[in-house]
Amino acid sequence: MAKVLIFISIALLVLLIETEAQTKGCPLASKITACSPKCKDDTECFGKKCCANICNTKSCVPDHLKNQGDDGYKKSGSSATGTYCGNVKCSAFEKCELDRNTKRQRCVRS
Repeated sequence: MAKVLIFISIALLVLLIETEAQTKGCPLASKITACSPKCKDDTECFGKKCCANICNTKSCVPDHLKNQGDDGYKKSGSSATGTYCGNVKCSAFEKCELDRNTKRQRCVRS
């Protein structure tokens, strides 16, 4: 009985890891508005990613929509002239920080 439990545990772990690996690099389903071409896995997409779409199915994702696991939500991006804090560009001497009161990001002096 113990061997069966170990086998089932390992099988579930492998399944979980496989499912997690498939979702890496996919944008949010709301970003994929096209429902075709439909796919079941990456092998049907000829080098593209098979990701969930807005139609509750999966379709091949165009190259410009793929990401590397970062959807950009509440992140800040730095450049030579300043930092982007959400949709607002901060000055070169400011940084992006979470406001404790409003729970939103804002530019603050560094």
